[in-house]
Amino acid sequence: MASALSQGGEIRTTKLTEHFGFNEFIEKHGQSATPLFAIDPKGKVHVYCEEQRVDPKPRWSIIYLHTVEGDTKEQLIGRGNNRDGRPAIVI
Repeated sequence: MASALSQGGEIRTTKLTEHFGFNEFIEKHGQSATPLFAIDPKGKVHVYCEEQRVDPKPRWSIIYLHTVEGDTKEQLIGRGNNRDGRPAIVI
């Protein structure tokens, strides 16, 4: 994780809703997001690991590592970044 962060990765959070569930989260972020934790509405922290299956629901928050390596060309251009995370020059 330290390597990913040193290469421009970020720890981010998103809240799931009835209209934006975990499947939509994965569809939107693909390989650029690695879920780390899920926090349920009662504040209980669920850790993503091989030993524990996490099934987040609406009103849960997902804390994840976002890396630019997994981003699609369209996602990078939409943020104005090159694949290496540097700002893109658009002509």
